[in-house]
Amino acid sequence: MQSRVSDVGWVKAAYEVIKSRVDPVAKKVEEEPDWLVSRLMMNWETHYMLPVTRESKWIGGEGRAPVPTPRFAGARDWKSIYVVPRKIEDWKPYNSWGDDVWLWNTEEDEGEWVHPSQTGRLIESVNFHIMTIAAEAAFLHWVTGEERYAKVALPVLWTYMEGFQYVLPPRIEDPESGSGRIIGTTSFEVIHEDILILISQCYDFIHSYLVESGKDPLVIQKGIKRMADRVVEGGLNEGNWNLFQAKIIAHGGLVLEPDEYYSDGRGREYYVGEVLHADRPGQLGLMQVVEQGYDRKTAIWPEAPGYGFETTASILGVANLLALEPGGRELLDHPQLERALLVQAELVHPNGLSIGLGDSTNIRINMNALEMLISAARKLGKREQEARLTSLLLNEIKTGRYDRSKQATLHAVTSYVGDLLDVAPLSKEPLRTFMAEPLNALMMHLDGSAPEHDLSAAMFGTAGGHAHANGLAIELYGAGQILAPDPGRGSSYWQRDQRHYYSRMAAHNTVIPNGHALYPPEGPGQLAMTLEAVEPESEKTGLTEHIGFAQARFRHLRPAADQRRTLGVVRIDGETGFYFDVFRSRVLDADQERCHDYLYHGQAQEVTVVDRKGDSLGFEPCELLGEQHGDLSGYDYFRAESSTEFDGDFRAIFPLRLPDGKSPTMAMWMLGEKDRRIFSMEAPQNRAIRKNLPRGLDKMPMPTVLVRQSGEAWSRPFVALYEPYFEERGAWIRSVRRCGTDGGHAAVLVSGEDAKVFLVESATPGKAFEIEGVTFEGTLGVVLIKKGQVEEVYLGHGKLLEMPGLKVSANGPQPVTAVLIRDQNGAWRCRSSGEVTWNAENALVHPAAFR
Repeated sequence: MQSRVSDVGWVKAAYEVIKSRVDPVAKKVEEEPDWLVSRLMMNWETHYMLPVTRESKWIGGEGRAPVPTPRFAGARDWKSIYVVPRKIEDWKPYNSWGDDVWLWNTEEDEGEWVHPSQTGRLIESVNFHIMTIAAEAAFLHWVTGEERYAKVALPVLWTYMEGFQYVLPPRIEDPESGSGRIIGTTSFEVIHEDILILISQCYDFIHSYLVESGKDPLVIQKGIKRMADRVVEGGLNEGNWNLFQAKIIAHGGLVLEPDEYYSDGRGREYYVGEVLHADRPGQLGLMQVVEQGYDRKTAIWPEAPGYGFETTASILGVANLLALEPGGRELLDHPQLERALLVQAELVHPNGLSIGLGDSTNIRINMNALEMLISAARKLGKREQEARLTSLLLNEIKTGRYDRSKQATLHAVTSYVGDLLDVAPLSKEPLRTFMAEPLNALMMHLDGSAPEHDLSAAMFGTAGGHAHANGLAIELYGAGQILAPDPGRGSSYWQRDQRHYYSRMAAHNTVIPNGHALYPPEGPGQLAMTLEAVEPESEKTGLTEHIGFAQARFRHLRPAADQRRTLGVVRIDGETGFYFDVFRSRVLDADQERCHDYLYHGQAQEVTVVDRKGDSLGFEPCELLGEQHGDLSGYDYFRAESSTEFDGDFRAIFPLRLPDGKSPTMAMWMLGEKDRRIFSMEAPQNRAIRKNLPRGLDKMPMPTVLVRQSGEAWSRPFVALYEPYFEERGAWIRSVRRCGTDGGHAAVLVSGEDAKVFLVESATPGKAFEIEGVTFEGTLGVVLIKKGQVEEVYLGHGKLLEMPGLKVSANGPQPVTAVLIRDQNGAWRCRSSGEVTWNAENALVHPAAFR
């Protein structure tokens, strides 16, 4: 390790960061030996042995141990108004006044004594932080041999574990709550016993010094075994819980003696075996997880990206730990792991952030997993795989999204390879279309001249782990940002905002029948969208680089309602493009039909809504939405509500003004319809974006437009266009005009500088109709006109598109997708998914339809 620190540049830099964190603490400890250990959250006065809980909160303790004992967690729900001061120097030593602890009240902006039940998971996080310092100090002692680091680590480890030997399993005064099934030895959930990872690391690095100091290693070992056993017993053998558990158990087991050393026969081999091969209600071995947990077709872990992306990293981290153990190499060599890592690229937008689906945050492709896979390839001698993966890592470094020298963790400096192979950095370009079947999410991409000019959209309906009851929702990217986001989870799983808003339809870009469609986000009551048509098909090459689309169906049960959404993506040139959204919705029992609400939430500071002439719609403050009016309770979270009755076309502009002077903006154009009221309001913050926007911008309310249409919205659909652009550059779209008079068909002419686009979507895809000189039978038709000439004609999943001088039709009974493209020399060519007949030699711009 010493040569690695001295010879490998990024390791040396990361090592120095770790050292810079520990050295000031070591200096304090030299001056005051109990400086760090006294900041542990312990029962310093009471020495409680038995934690007592009720309703997943700590309510007190019983018994008295001969030494202070670790405090049990305050509550399962992490939401709290209390924090510790920013600097550890300001943490109160021996923080205990009977049951209470001294913390900072963020609402009152002052410190106070508070009962632990009000502190969320703060007690755990404090002890985790201090044990992290202890583990890092133990590592520095192991590398340098300097005793000053050992004097930081040992008192923390010994004080915590000496007290822990007296801690009894908690008594739960409301056992019917089910919390007893998952409760840990110091936490309300066994997956939060991750302090055991740090305890194990600290013990491993400082073992020799501990023995030399006259401490009994069995005190530590028995504590590790107790914690690991409880994780196995109280765990779940599915989802990310199982993997969090495996990581905890593996770290604990690897620092133990062989099985025969212990009277119960449970040592190193036993716990390694549990991690790799267990098959019990609380734990499933990782070999079975890799074989059974991932979707076989897509290699996706069936949980929202904020959870699923971490899965592969967790497995690889454990596999690397166990590389020298029987069975560990086989796990490390499993081909599914590379597929599972690479597929993450299909669920991210061009700025590198994942979709906000469900309880997600917008996270990046897991670089820890990529580093671990590179490390595994080197251990296994798989040079081609290592080179392939290294090129992807180097691309992340090249783009500035990743810096190895900032990976200043014990895991990184001890597990990642030192020097990378000398290969060229290469990116993995996302597929044009990708259907993430386990998540019921469709991704669509159209490349621009740079990532900030790319178009990227997601369409999804509830399915998979950690999903939301989002209806048939979309998320849109443009101008370098996720401008129409899915907002992630609420302040915590146990708070009202999660249960009533974030996990329900009011938080999403969707349409809500009667303002009150309701179904559960998890379990057997989940509802999923059905993909009816898409081009290009998932993982296939597109017929044209300018157009793509998808159409999906969704059926609600309460009320019984039918919905169909068609989302087209159109690119004009390398920097310009837009989305075409047609949403049809109807309640199947017409007597029960009240209204349909189209919702759009923008990532912006404000929204301006104007009519076709650019005049304000004249909104007036109102209180017409909410549970008291028969809407979902999530409507109660909207603030600053104003509205107006308006049946004309309108435009809503959502600018996101960034500190660097750029203003990514989304313009929403919507065709008018009778019996409509337009609302403008503020929705709760986007919690998926977290720290991926400049400070403060991620916490601002989301300006939101709601369009309420009385009666059905099937023959009178919501028709909208969305153009992302930079405010300083200006929008391309100058006008949007409805074509034809038949409201059953959605047809528009979009006009911009030197180009026009005609788009048509049909209420009856199997029936031909004529609209302003264009005959169409299909799902989506597009005509792209530049400088007065037809340049491209697109028949999406249909049988006919005809206009004067131009025709393309399917030869058989099945719908096809076809595109006619005029090249630079004026010659036409055709690409199609099936046999077609076409003629475009005399194509003209029809004066009626495209004037």
